[in-house]
Amino acid sequence: MGSLSRRQLMQSAGAAVAGSALLASNTQAGRKQPVKKVARKGNINQSIVNWCFSSYWKPEELIPLASQLGCKSVELISPKAFPLLKEQGHRGCATVCEGIQ
Repeated sequence: MGSLSRRQLMQSAGAAVAGSALLASNTQAGRKQPVKKVARKGNINQSIVNWCFSSYWKPEELIPLASQLGCKSVELISPKAFPLLKEQGHRGCATVCEGIQ
């Protein structure tokens, strides 16, 4: 097998470091980590539309995520979620009609 050159040694060491960093990030991805609020100044009024994300998150999961993103409202959401919207300090300007009886 022969001796390693400096270049081969550095490449092997770099690959080992990158591999261990990747492994560490994958093991922590399974744990639920608290998410920091990403809104910096809060001077941009944005909203999230529920149906765009309904296949990924339930309303009780989406509303706290909207808070973390700094959104002011969650639109087109069922009136059943209004108490949670109010609790999180959001407005629901455009709502879904549950049907008229």
